[in-house]
Amino acid sequence: MINKIKIIKKRDNYSSELLYFLEKISDNSGFLFQDDKVVFIVKSSINDIANYSSSMLRLISNVKINAVEDNAEFVSGQYDCLYYTGSFDLDYFETFLELCRAYDQGKGTIYDFFFSISGLFKKDSQKNFDKLIGIFGELSLIKILYEKFKINISKNWHFKGDTTARYDFCFDDFNIEVKTTAKEQKIFKLKYDQFLSKRKTYFATCNVITDNSGESIYDLENYFLLNEHFNKNLDFIIKLKSELLSVQKEYAKEFHFNILDLKLYDRDNIEIFKEIPSSVSKIEFLYDFSTYVNSNLDEIARKIT
Repeated sequence: MINKIKIIKKRDNYSSELLYFLEKISDNSGFLFQDDKVVFIVKSSINDIANYSSSMLRLISNVKINAVEDNAEFVSGQYDCLYYTGSFDLDYFETFLELCRAYDQGKGTIYDFFFSISGLFKKDSQKNFDKLIGIFGELSLIKILYEKFKINISKNWHFKGDTTARYDFCFDDFNIEVKTTAKEQKIFKLKYDQFLSKRKTYFATCNVITDNSGESIYDLENYFLLNEHFNKNLDFIIKLKSELLSVQKEYAKEFHFNILDLKLYDRDNIEIFKEIPSSVSKIEFLYDFSTYVNSNLDEIARKIT
């Protein structure tokens, strides 16, 4: 798409006031280019008029578009227009395109879509290895459960409920918290407040090794984006993009991993200190799982189904 934009701007008769066709997504949506901005357009479904802006995004609803350059078959009408105002060199641009394509498959209101993704374009990416392997471990669990049991837990990932926000996966009557390390030892950092919930909780421990023949987080991303059982879940795709944007892409692309060991542990079988002074909070500690008997992934599969 960037090459197409460059060709458009080199035209002798190029005008920043005109709309240029870039890509058709469906009969009701696509991408246009105007005044150094890529515009995602979708046929308006309601009569509200709105104008919202955030970092790198602007939404204008119910815009009358009569014609666009380079597409004689364009159907005139009222369109909601979501402008990308950031740089085309940033990872945010590809994220914007992929999210818009995902939105077209799942739909919902353009307003909800705008507000659900606007925060993503404010994230500061970091070179954070612990964050990187944490994302890898969580996404790997989703993939493994799907490939082994045909169970899709993407909708349960990072569910923001009043009592479940501190866990990676939340189900009707239990939680799963994923812990990932690139060390051989089964020693993981735990949070004391994750032992306070009355809901059943499991710790999924994941030992990974860096290996050029393994997968990167972007290989996992492509796996989900190309699988219709995942790519039609707009909420999951937004969460996926949010997590990926938290790590610098050029840094993260250097790392490929293979899973050495993935085990599941029932929190109720784990011994920790019993009493904590009321003046102490936010306790984190390292825990060695090597002496504990693990549960089986089949057990979780049965509970989910």
